[in-house]
Amino acid sequence: MAILSEKLVPYFLCVYHLTRDEAIDHKTAYSTVFFGQTVQIIWDGTYFYINKSSDHSFQRASYSGQKHRHLLKFMSMCLPDGYCLDIRGPFYENKNDASISDYIVSTKKELEGWCENDDVMICDRANQLVPKLEQCIRITAAALNKYRGAIVQNKNSEEDKKLAELMKSYVAQNNTLLEQVASGKLNARQRWLPIGSIDFDFPEMDLDDLRKLFFGCYQIKQTTTYAEEHLDVHGDFAIQVSRERDDITRCAIKSRHSNAVKYYVWIEYSFTGKSILSWYCQCKTGARTASECAHIAMPIRYLAYARHNDFSPAKGRQRIKQAIEELQGESDSSGTESD
Repeated sequence: MAILSEKLVPYFLCVYHLTRDEAIDHKTAYSTVFFGQTVQIIWDGTYFYINKSSDHSFQRASYSGQKHRHLLKFMSMCLPDGYCLDIRGPFYENKNDASISDYIVSTKKELEGWCENDDVMICDRANQLVPKLEQCIRITAAALNKYRGAIVQNKNSEEDKKLAELMKSYVAQNNTLLEQVASGKLNARQRWLPIGSIDFDFPEMDLDDLRKLFFGCYQIKQTTTYAEEHLDVHGDFAIQVSRERDDITRCAIKSRHSNAVKYYVWIEYSFTGKSILSWYCQCKTGARTASECAHIAMPIRYLAYARHNDFSPAKGRQRIKQAIEELQGESDSSGTESD
């Protein structure tokens, strides 16, 4: 480990292992559209699970109430194509990304000396107790830089550039559905009908259309299993349409994290020009005009694509759920008999 830390890490990890021009070469089509020809560093915290310590103060400092496990944090500084410029840590769990970033900037003078005023820092939001863990993480990051290189290979993709420009234009738009919901025009119960009671239609889209709408495939993957929770016994989706307008739908979507929470989603669509015109969800990120939340993406994918392509719940998950329900049924019946 000592040899790797000496012979590998300094040449493939740390701020000065790249010149500023080399760092700028790691830009992508997306980052160029948004930030131009500058050094762009993405700060993102990650964590490393550890065992429970016999040191009580260390145990308290490393326990995550959110993850319900003991962990230590590391802060990675990556360039837009995924190349790791540097990684620092470990830090205690009770340090958030912002405080870790402040600490790194205040203590690592080489970072201040290397950066310039126009550089862009994109933020998602040291102790000596485990020095071997720090070495392992830094060796791993340096080895990835040497043998794998950047994650994004086609950094000047015209398709990515177009998507980035489209995303930038969406960010500048006003959320018209939010304004209508806030005014009360789309909230009243009497304004909505179940789609089964009318001749309902929705613009059909293919997967390429959905990828462009969602700016990638992440939300598409999220919605596949999420949609299964919202199908009724007939395999239909509980969706409503406005009485006054035939171009807006509404549906109630369960939270992915709490059974007691649900959000209403509104979607405005068209059969001419753009298929999806605007959207709004009651969740914290549901008012964004670019990059829809999963609550919005799921009904769009179902209505525009999945229901036209033999969508059905995954058989494996259905078998597991059925087996659990059967076991619970047997347990309940045996309990009744014993009574």
